[in-house]
Amino acid sequence: MDRKPSCEGRVLALTITATQPVPAVADEHLVFADAALALAGHEVTDPVLRAIIESAARHELTGDEVIAAIRSHVQADDSRCHLSYLG
Repeated sequence: MDRKPSCEGRVLALTITATQPVPAVADEHLVFADAALALAGHEVTDPVLRAIIESAARHELTGDEVIAAIRSHVQADDSRCHLSYLG
């Protein structure tokens, strides 16, 4: 009779650690993202958004932090743009 390992009664834990990519790999990710945007006719020209994207490519920010930073910046800029159109 073959016995299969059992996890019954045990607590299993998985630890995920993020390692920072080599700068060349982060640069490759940025080039890929820029190319994908260019194919769709877009380009990131805002220096703040560019800095956020670069930080994400280097794994300096979590996905949630990136989303929050982009939303905060765009929404702040968005309200200024609406005011300038009205004035």
